[in-house]
Amino acid sequence: MQEIARRLDVTATEAFRQLQRLSTASLVQKQPDGSFTISEYDKLAMQLTSSLEFIPKYKDYFSTHDIMRLPTSFISRLGELSQANLSTDTVATLNKVQQALVDAETFGCGIAEGTIPELMAPKTCLGRST
Repeated sequence: MQEIARRLDVTATEAFRQLQRLSTASLVQKQPDGSFTISEYDKLAMQLTSSLEFIPKYKDYFSTHDIMRLPTSFISRLGELSQANLSTDTVATLNKVQQALVDAETFGCGIAEGTIPELMAPKTCLGRST
């Protein structure tokens, strides 16, 4: 408890209270040796949180673009883009996307405005089989 309090720069009493709250919420588990570890439930919650960070970051974009036409498997992984940056350089972005699609072993899907050139659009994203 003292080590946690020291690292968080709080009193041991406050550290204990916070750990109790986290434990009650099933976010941490107390180990037999007295240490605490992140629970499996918390690992899942933290993984899903990345989507909740990414979507508000680009709220203006998502407010004006319908992404529900994309495969559910893609939408559910939006959080993986949480460290990504928005690029407004169309030519540079198209070059990167084209290379990524060439390098892809199966297929890739993405969000883009306008029409995507046929050679860059994976057949699986266009609703055709390969």
